[in-house]
Amino acid sequence: MLIFPDRPLPSSQLVRLVFSAFRATFLSLLPWLIPMAILAGFSYFYTAYTQIYLPNTPDTMPQLITTNHFYWLMELAYPILFLFLSFWFLLAMLCQGYAILSHKPLSRKEIHHFTQKHYWRFSAVSLINLAILSLLSPLILPYLFVFPIIVFAPMAVIFHHYRIFLSFKYTWQLVWGNWWHTFIVFLLAFFMPLVIIALLVLTLSYTMHAIAFIYLIAAIKLVTLFFILPLGINTLLILYNDLRLRYKAQPH
Repeated sequence: MLIFPDRPLPSSQLVRLVFSAFRATFLSLLPWLIPMAILAGFSYFYTAYTQIYLPNTPDTMPQLITTNHFYWLMELAYPILFLFLSFWFLLAMLCQGYAILSHKPLSRKEIHHFTQKHYWRFSAVSLINLAILSLLSPLILPYLFVFPIIVFAPMAVIFHHYRIFLSFKYTWQLVWGNWWHTFIVFLLAFFMPLVIIALLVLTLSYTMHAIAFIYLIAAIKLVTLFFILPLGINTLLILYNDLRLRYKAQPH
């Protein structure tokens, strides 16, 4: 069974370790990954259905709002419900992955207790992250600079009990001086698979009928979530441990 390294590793070794961790943890993450994928899949295929049969145009919007109550549910209530349920599943998967990679297996009951204990603080720091990244999303370079810094804040909160705003200061200290190292690992272990999937989708868009392509996009998004999410969780855990080791080795 994998154990977190006890010393900092070069980027190339960390990338290999991320994929090894993915293989070691994938099956154990399924109890939380499957319900999350079901919720996401329902949203993806509903969106595909509405794009085909309920086009959202200025002419049809008033009728949809006044007559289709299910439209209100899916457009407003469901995304909020999905967001907060996703935080629960993500927190449980982070806890399970951390336990496996540190060779300290936890029971389902212990993971539930951990998730329940840290849920609201994890949700708060995750919402702050989403707000910051949403504001920066039109600006590619600032987004790429900030993402590797703030993405570790939730783990500082749940694993090392930092207060929410102090967690951002701590992750800045972790990444400062190691930004390129962090970015390269994210690029190779997490973003490159997404780029490959995006190129596949772009290629298929020129060869498929429009309706079939819309449903195919929904299916690809679901499969991507199912495999990229565990990969992202392991990337975060491996990198967070590595950055903490590098920070401890620095003179203070």
